[in-house]
Amino acid sequence: MTLTLSDFNGMELFWEKLPKHPDEDHITMSLTDIDMMWESGLVDTKQSSIPAWRAAFDTHKQADETYLLSKEEFLSKETYRYKGEIMIPFDAMQINEGKYTDEGLNELFDASVAPSCSLSPAELAKFIDELRTLFREPNGLVKIGREAKIKVRDLINDNPSPLRRLELTFDVLINTQMDKGLPEGSGEFVAISQHELSPEQIARVQASSFSMQPNNVGEEKWRALGKIEKRSKKPLKEPVAAAKGSTTIKKVKRSRKGVRG
Repeated sequence: MTLTLSDFNGMELFWEKLPKHPDEDHITMSLTDIDMMWESGLVDTKQSSIPAWRAAFDTHKQADETYLLSKEEFLSKETYRYKGEIMIPFDAMQINEGKYTDEGLNELFDASVAPSCSLSPAELAKFIDELRTLFREPNGLVKIGREAKIKVRDLINDNPSPLRRLELTFDVLINTQMDKGLPEGSGEFVAISQHELSPEQIARVQASSFSMQPNNVGEEKWRALGKIEKRSKKPLKEPVAAAKGSTTIKKVKRSRKGVRG
């Protein structure tokens, strides 16, 4: 049967992974847990800011500052979940080198950098202005070479968006499977139908993103997420060839030469 969003609630996967307390019918969450779900890519951040996501839990807040939810209450948060495409993480070092007009540079950032970066539009505009100042040529064009691309790469690595964190998690999971030489169908993330993830696959990646963090509240969760982000800063390796018949990571829909989508 074809899976559709109307008959599938991805929050079920989170419910299955989260520790139950004070009984098997409830979970107790902290504000850190709630923020972590937003930061890890669970929420459609274009539709719901982190204050709006926090507000969705206000009615569940207890006197001790924790949040108590039944399964039904937790599953009702499905309306906030990100259900769009998950692409290969944008690689700034693949941006086409050359001379850009101001308009062309803006288009590059709007299409490729902004979705991967958590900076506000004003902060990103300031970065672009500084980049123009550094690399403006006498003819008025902006030369984008290796030095400029490194600055863009570092900007994204230091300020990843929740969607990028989700993409990085997916990238780690699928590459781990490929490194093990798993054949098609042996793992949840290897086979990609029509170069896109199904709603269930997207939800499983999201659940894995959150469940990879320690259950205890505090700094350890942020350090664990940082390990995934840190991996993205290592030199890229050629992926291990997948077993015959499997879908390799290169076939997943991705950005081309720095232009996302």
